[in-house]
Amino acid sequence: MGSGGVQPANSLAPKSALRVPFTTFTLSNGSGAAVTVTGVKVQRTGLAADAAFANIVLVDSNGMQLGNTQTFNSDHTATVGGTFTLNAGQSMTYTVAGNMAADETSYAGQIASIAVVGVNTTATVGGSL
Repeated sequence: MGSGGVQPANSLAPKSALRVPFTTFTLSNGSGAAVTVTGVKVQRTGLAADAAFANIVLVDSNGMQLGNTQTFNSDHTATVGGTFTLNAGQSMTYTVAGNMAADETSYAGQIASIAVVGVNTTATVGGSL
């Protein structure tokens, strides 16, 4: 059901920048019925502080934000995307994006990354992230 997509190129993330792409992945529903996803669990990795992000979002390949913005918890994880449906036979590429903090001077030179660590659904999940 899940696979890594073409990853965004490394770049600078200016303060207050919105929807800076960090991780891209594709979900595919090979079943004959719609599948409900109740969030995508992500983890901040790399040499950076969680506070470098004002919040993070999940965006589909149509540029639509799914669910509300989220912040990282004390385990450096968050569940983004809210609840959404993947129809039978449908594949969709998603991007985990960061909205950067307004006071970026405290985080200058840090190298952050975001990894997808889980997909919350009752459907059988296959693939790799």
